[in-house]
Amino acid sequence: MTPRQISLLAIAAIVASSAIAADPLYFREDWKEIPFTLQITPEHVANPALRMELHGQGKHSVKKSHHENKENDPFYVWSGKCEMNWALSLKKQGFLAHLSSPSAKVRWRSKQSGGHALHLLVKLMVRKRAERSGR
Repeated sequence: MTPRQISLLAIAAIVASSAIAADPLYFREDWKEIPFTLQITPEHVANPALRMELHGQGKHSVKKSHHENKENDPFYVWSGKCEMNWALSLKKQGFLAHLSSPSAKVRWRSKQSGGHALHLLVKLMVRKRAERSGR
């Protein structure tokens, strides 16, 4: 599989805050029921606690989609015509995701075709150590 065939749908929820979410469901995003635009925008995010960012060379071909003629069809992110790598990240404002617990899980609904692959993108918190001088 070449890098051009890999699409990244990133659902990452990391910010620089020291607070840890206690809610068992960290976040859910169902997207606003508004008309799509070719390039999905932050205005499509329904959850006010989330901030959306697009990454990569193919980000301009990623859109939010929906089928009007199907009953109960959810709004979703679509990259069918995207020929370059891309990623979409969602950050929950003010909280870190605690993924070190054995019960921690990431769940998403997805469907891939045409040689595309789905990957989880996680930004890890980096702790800096102070070095002692004078030795």
